[in-house]
Order: sequence, then structure tokens, then C-alpha cells
Amino acid sequence: MVTMLLAVLFLVSLAGAVMATEVNCCPDFLPKFDTLRVNYEVVPLTGLEICTEDISLCTYIGCTQDMFGLGKPFSYKAIATGSCMRKIVGCIQSALPAEVSLWTNVGRPDSRGTSTGWNELTTSPVDLVKDINKLCMSNGVGLVTLGATADACAESGCVVMQLTIMDQGV
Repeated sequence: MVTMLLAVLFLVSLAGAVMATEVNCCPDFLPKFDTLRVNYEVVPLTGLEICTEDISLCTYIGCTQDMFGLGKPFSYKAIATGSCMRKIVGCIQSALPAEVSLWTNVGRPDSRGTSTGWNELTTSPVDLVKDINKLCMSNGVGLVTLGATADACAESGCVVMQLTIMDQGV
């Protein structure tokens, strides 16, 4: 009986040792590293925003530019990232009365590109700034002025000037 009791105690002590081994050892159930596939796309960004509110211009019949030839200023922001050359074009959305003209001189945004100087705006787009590249939210300024020939009639109205930044190849 003593032998049997010793045998049982021996088995219990072995089972306790096995249990103690399992409790003290944590298995590695997660790997040491893993991977994640990340898809990406790098794209150019192009945009333009006029930051000035409405402008009121006045001219006199027979004066092809404003009295002092300075025009009224406006400001804009432009962005043109990537490697393509961009340009800013301008137009008016509806025709002005006969013998009345709207002129603009758009400056280079943050000294990038080449301004084409004073240009008359019509309903057809005209290049205002060329050779723009590598801009990230840059600032620019421009001027607008109104002119009327000696044959113009007295009247008033509103015209919308539109500036667009686009690829230069277009």
C-alpha cells in the first residue's frame, strides 16, 4: 500500500510539474512580422482661385484706358504641380457693348512663368501667363482696366471675367 501511495504521489508530482511547465510558458501564436500591400498614385494638381471680390470700373467715352492707366488690382492663387508646363488664359463670358473694351495684365504667380502683359479680353480665351510649373499654392496679382472709344455710347452693365489654368500644350 505504501508503494501504491508513493506511486500515486509520484504521478501527482509529475502532473504538477507538467502543469507548471504549461502555465509558465506562453506559446508564440503571432508571427514576428507581417506585410501590408499599399497601393499609391502620384498625380499632378492644377487649380486657380480669384481671391478678390467684384471690381467696379469706370471710363470716359474717348478714353481707351482709365485716367491714370493703372487699372484696378485683383489677387489670385494658383497651383500647378507636376512636370507639365501650364498657362493661365482669360476671357469674358459675354461680349461688351460696341466700342467698349476690358483689358487685363496678369502677373506671374510667385515669380514663376512669363506674363504676356496687357491683353484685351473677349469671349475667346487669350494667353495671359505662360511657362508656369512647379507651383504649390502660389499667389499672383493682376490689373483690369476699361476703355471706350470716341464712338462708344453711355451705358453700364456687368461682365464676368474668367481665368483658367491649363496645360500649355492646349
